Amino acid sequence: HQLIPGGLYLGDDLMYLGDRVFYTLGKEGPFRFYGRVRLRLGNLDPEDEVEWAGLKPRKWQFEAGLGTVIVSSVGLWTARFSSDVSGRSKGTEVLLNWSAPLALNDRWLLMPGAGVFWRSAKLANYYFGGVSEGEAAPGRPAYDVGSAWSFAPALITSYRLNREWVAGAVLSYEAFAGSVRDSPLVQKKGRY
Repeated sequence: HQLIPGGLYLGDDLMYLGDRVFYTLGKEGPFRFYGRVRLRLGNLDPEDEVEWAGLKPRKWQFEAGLGTVIVSSVGLWTARFSSDVSGRSKGTEVLLNWSAPLALNDRWLLMPGAGVFWRSAKLANYYFGGVSEGEAAPGRPAYDVGSAWSFAPALITSYRLNREWVAGAVLSYEAFAGSVRDSPLVQKKGRY
């Protein structure tokens, strides 16, 4: 579990959310088209655990992509893809998401949502439990995650402190695909 405090900025066309930036490229009726960049942090350092000796570190990568948000009477529908542009995993991720902003009053906003991720085999193996032949060791067989789907429900809440400031919290869970859960490096059902 990681609690990551971070900043955010919400402008007319620019949005900054901690490790990612979105920029609105165009608007047409209920559609919003955007570009996205993200710094995905590394998640495996062989020096952290004795069991990981012999593994290659899974370092950060820089991602870029495009997406759209559709505003409808039943919520916001998001579709986006992004790819590694730094050459680390050389993988791709696709997200399909639904969320429903519910204004409880003039200060409180509650937004339940749910999404599905698809990750290419290259990205899934790099960040979600792949073990190459060269990394295999006794008790840690070579393992190919393959491409993987995951389901991610979330609940976001925010409170408007004043015109300029908003405080918020996000509770999210990602249920891993069986191929990720079964990896000798992961061995858990999901993450918060």
